[in-house]
Amino acid sequence: TTPMNRLFQSLGTTQTRQFHTQNPRMASKRVEIEAKFRYKELPPQLIANSKFESKKTFVDTYYDTSKYELTTKDVWLRMRKDSLECKVPMNLSQISHPNSSTRIDRYEELTDANTIRDFLSILLKREGKKNGKEAKRTEEELIQEFELKPFCSITTTRTKLSYNEDNITIDLDETDFGYKIGEIEVMTDENELGIKEAEEKISRFLKEFELDSTHSIRGKVLEYISTHNKDLYAKWKDCGLLRSKGIQN
Repeated sequence: TTPMNRLFQSLGTTQTRQFHTQNPRMASKRVEIEAKFRYKELPPQLIANSKFESKKTFVDTYYDTSKYELTTKDVWLRMRKDSLECKVPMNLSQISHPNSSTRIDRYEELTDANTIRDFLSILLKREGKKNGKEAKRTEEELIQEFELKPFCSITTTRTKLSYNEDNITIDLDETDFGYKIGEIEVMTDENELGIKEAEEKISRFLKEFELDSTHSIRGKVLEYISTHNKDLYAKWKDCGLLRSKGIQN
């Protein structure tokens, strides 16, 4: 068991339970089930059965502590259009694929600033710096409280499609550094039945359209850091983050 996996076990049994006890709003949560795939051109049948939803360009700025205490635990805190979102891993699963091993990720998405603050307090085992306010924190106040620093900003042009069956969303991303990646997403309630059904939908979809969904695909941030900040990428490798995602180099 890697140090990161041991930490997750501890977080899952103690800290996560404490977090949910403190946050009754988290009693009924929506979970994002997702899988990445490479693409150049989409299969014609997929296009014919999908609906164009939108095309947008946005900037994501990712934050961490000076010791990278978030990303080394697969926790991703980003700012997009003045709104914070914290993606927290539930666990990772591998689904059989005819030609490879497809990796399907499970994340909870925290979007309320106070909820994110409570989570960070527990995860980092410390309170943020007090600012004398007990009211709802703004995003900027939260960043200052925990002395978070930006380590990566990525501009993405995203084409969003919805597949006509199974409530599947498809994001086709192209970044300002030339990286193209697709992501298939299914939102579901946090219960084993809903999660299992969502994973099966994704598995069927990838198999039907023969998409390149090998488990070693790097997401946008991992790809960017692999070439723009080799020291941080090495840190992620040493802590087991890359191995946990099936990435060998």
